[in-house]
Amino acid sequence: MDLQLAGKNIVVTGGSSGIGEATVRSLEAEGAVVTVLDIKAPADGRAHVQCSLADPDSVADAVEQLPERVFGLVNSAGVSGEQAGEDVMRINFLGLRELTETLYDRLEPGGAVVNVASDAGMFWRDRVALCRELIETPSYEAGVEWVKANPMSGPDAYWFSKEAVVVYTQYRALRRFPADRVRMNSVSPGAIATPLLPSFYRTIDKDQLDTARDAVGGDGAPADVATLITFLLSPRARWVNGEDVNISGGGDGAMMTGALVLPGLEIPHLAGT
Repeated sequence: MDLQLAGKNIVVTGGSSGIGEATVRSLEAEGAVVTVLDIKAPADGRAHVQCSLADPDSVADAVEQLPERVFGLVNSAGVSGEQAGEDVMRINFLGLRELTETLYDRLEPGGAVVNVASDAGMFWRDRVALCRELIETPSYEAGVEWVKANPMSGPDAYWFSKEAVVVYTQYRALRRFPADRVRMNSVSPGAIATPLLPSFYRTIDKDQLDTARDAVGGDGAPADVATLITFLLSPRARWVNGEDVNISGGGDGAMMTGALVLPGLEIPHLAGT
């Protein structure tokens, strides 16, 4: 199937490794023109703009180096809960939001944004109000002040940052959709075999991760997620908007229905059943 991405300018954050790198390869296979935004350069010499999502000035400088018109944005850059809580929030949410909002008016009609959230954000429905408090802060700096007023550990910030990404995606999805068909979706992978996976084993309960992995028959591959992202960017997905698409080999649905029970993890709506 032709995904109608040939010649389209697409920006991928975190495109030097993991899911981001796999997404770059997938998009290039469709003929897209990809620019990688990453704190480190890709090993293969692809077009690259250095950018630290922890620094709003770095985001602004990076945007100035991008094409005037962009068809798609993939927000794949992120860190695990091994970093300090404020750093996790700066990179996983505030920097993502800053880049998206700054670049949004450059998106061509029919274009799309795909945000990489996580299965760790599965409880977003229980914290919509708190997520909206952060989402509705008017600037990066105001967002940092909110984070300082609501301090979290690195692991807690990881979970919350991914909840915020899911809620932000849905909250902003109609911004240009009625007029220009510009879409915004998120994907929520389960455990994926990337360079970050070992750090998750150090910050998330190992028994939980092992139980989920064994239940679905292994960890996912970056290419599994990249294929989904590529489709969601494509005009072929023109009526998919404001959605969070879980990609965990069925683990998320099994947990949410009680068919899969992870040790020490309580699913709020199943409590007491």
